[in-house]
Amino acid sequence: MQRALYLIGYAAEFEGYHLDSQTAGQMRQWLFDLAPLVASDVAGSIATLDVCLGMGSAAALLFPAVDECGPDRISYTKMLAAQLSILLHRRQLLQRGEPLLRALTLGQIWRAADAAPHAYH
Repeated sequence: MQRALYLIGYAAEFEGYHLDSQTAGQMRQWLFDLAPLVASDVAGSIATLDVCLGMGSAAALLFPAVDECGPDRISYTKMLAAQLSILLHRRQLLQRGEPLLRALTLGQIWRAADAAPHAYH
């Protein structure tokens, strides 16, 4: 997923203007090859249609054309990049066991316990 995110991000930022046709063609092929893998990897988190629109749009941006769909391609590409980035960060947090969240939660529990009136029987 991270490789796809890099390719998508590049396509969204530079729209292929700095690439020779051979490099752009190779990147485009990588995007097409990665699309089903990414869709499978993010199934349940990101809709397949969003993956297809985003990656297809990224591939099209590598060969810039002036038409009325250009702004939409950029939007779909950037939206998928954002969704993938969020999902990647969530997975990284889960892999680390979310120590910050646990620390905050434990701290809140302790503060709440300290603030609660103590009942003595």
